[in-house]
Amino acid sequence: MSGRTDIHVVVLAGRDVNPLLARWLRPWPYVEIWPGADCRHDIPKVRNDIFRWFRDEALRPWLLMLDDDVVPVAQTAPLLACEADVASPRIAAAGGREAHPHTLSAAAVKVSRRAVERIPEPWFRWPKRGCECSFFFSKAYTHGFRPAKAGAIGHRFPVTVLPGRRFLFDREVPCAPL
Repeated sequence: MSGRTDIHVVVLAGRDVNPLLARWLRPWPYVEIWPGADCRHDIPKVRNDIFRWFRDEALRPWLLMLDDDVVPVAQTAPLLACEADVASPRIAAAGGREAHPHTLSAAAVKVSRRAVERIPEPWFRWPKRGCECSFFFSKAYTHGFRPAKAGAIGHRFPVTVLPGRRFLFDREVPCAPL
């Protein structure tokens, strides 16, 4: 079973690392905060850079790659204990349903050094259909790895509350005329 000293945590910080995640990271001995992508299009490049760095420079046997908006909870423990070479927890999408219910989400993924070394680059890419998560899941499967779903993790979505107890995710709020 992997423990904190076996896992190198890398957080993609496109924005600031949320305070709940930052608090959870404090006792971890190996943590990197990696500058995130400026736009959605660049996310696979940043994820590939992290995997390449892990393969070529990091010394731990496991990588836990987290987006800056995830929130580890008690149900995240099974992910940390999971021995599958590729694993991801259940995570909610903005609408409240599970993101990638039939595959995995790269918003929180634990991979072994063995998987990163044996799956050829690029690990992430925007496919014609789907997202970079499904590309990685498919590629891992093609190269003999059986990705596992282990545990769950929270996901923060900034919201704007409107009169009438209605809310919109911040990215859905229309710009007001000046």
